[in-house]
Amino acid sequence: IMEFGAMLCKPDAPKCAECPVSFNCKALKTNAVQKFPVKAKTIKKRQRFFNYFLIQQNGQIAIRKRQEKDIWQHLYELPLVESKQLMSANVVHKEIDNILFNRVNKIEYLSEAKHVLTHQTIQAQFWAVEAEGLISFKASDVIRVPISQIQNYPVSVLIEKFLVCL
Repeated sequence: IMEFGAMLCKPDAPKCAECPVSFNCKALKTNAVQKFPVKAKTIKKRQRFFNYFLIQQNGQIAIRKRQEKDIWQHLYELPLVESKQLMSANVVHKEIDNILFNRVNKIEYLSEAKHVLTHQTIQAQFWAVEAEGLISFKASDVIRVPISQIQNYPVSVLIEKFLVCL
């Protein structure tokens, strides 16, 4: 039936004379054949750039719960900085200062992933962070969980795929 409509109900050259249901067609009765079929509007996808930080210490990993009214609300993720474009290591090094109180010894690029959702495409970069001393976070929503218990926390598919690779 879908093909039937696509073959006969064309906005440029409708084939109403060949249509076996034209006697019941509202568009034909109201002289509105050129207005149909109505094309669905294409959804403009928003591009987002997420920079996740893998911060591990003493067998624990840092995560936070997403509270914002946004994608993945109430799911857990690694500490994150969203940016307007993919970030270089130098920019990441400056951004990590907004997350940690500690002096950072090393930031290492780990991987990149593209995650396509209905209304947005997310380009994610994952960075490993090593810092001096017992790590202390500026944000109060960051928690430490044992790496062996991470599967007990609900995460997005994007984060899950990354964590499987650890």
